[in-house]
Amino acid sequence: MRRISGFEMIVVYFSLLFVPFFILCYWRSIKLWLVIFFSVGMMLIYGLTIPNVGSLYRVRYGFLMILVAFGGAGFMILWQKVHGKPADATKC
Repeated sequence: MRRISGFEMIVVYFSLLFVPFFILCYWRSIKLWLVIFFSVGMMLIYGLTIPNVGSLYRVRYGFLMILVAFGGAGFMILWQKVHGKPADATKC
């Protein structure tokens, strides 16, 4: 189980590397900033108040996955820029 958790966190950290690319593309959207501030704020609150690491892992998982999804979208945006844009690509 620890190996699976380790692999999962490697994927999460790799995905979080691409969040800035997503933010650079959609930085004018107020919806993006609301979701990011809410997710980071809730993870911060839970991280400071929950002493049990197992509970903390389960509680913050939903908020973390929102940021991971943004990172996946940032990876796809970067991939399209590097390998050429298809006809229905995003505005970035």
